[in-house]
Amino acid sequence: MKKQVWFITGLIILCSTSMATAHPPTAISINDTNGSMLIIDVEHPVGGDKDHFINSIKIYKNGELIITQVTSQQETQNLTLTYRVPSLKVGDIIKVEAKCNIAGSLEAEYRIRK
Repeated sequence: MKKQVWFITGLIILCSTSMATAHPPTAISINDTNGSMLIIDVEHPVGGDKDHFINSIKIYKNGELIITQVTSQQETQNLTLTYRVPSLKVGDIIKVEAKCNIAGSLEAEYRIRK
């Protein structure tokens, strides 16, 4: 019985330690170049942990999902992605959602200027 209690206690500590280091992205930067390219920069410091990364990026234009990208690793503290979206117009609202494979997500919005 004591062994089971110690085993369960160890599992709880192990799980809580790994969840304590997991976190969602901390910032998203969205920019456009001449209304046809989107440059997305997602800040997600993971300290080189190969099991903790941004695993999906979703991009919406005026509320409609236009791009979904699934990733399987993150080699740097920031994930920078560039997308060609030729149909962007002044006033379009771009929303980006970045999801961590372990804990949480972050969204940001950007209005297309000239």
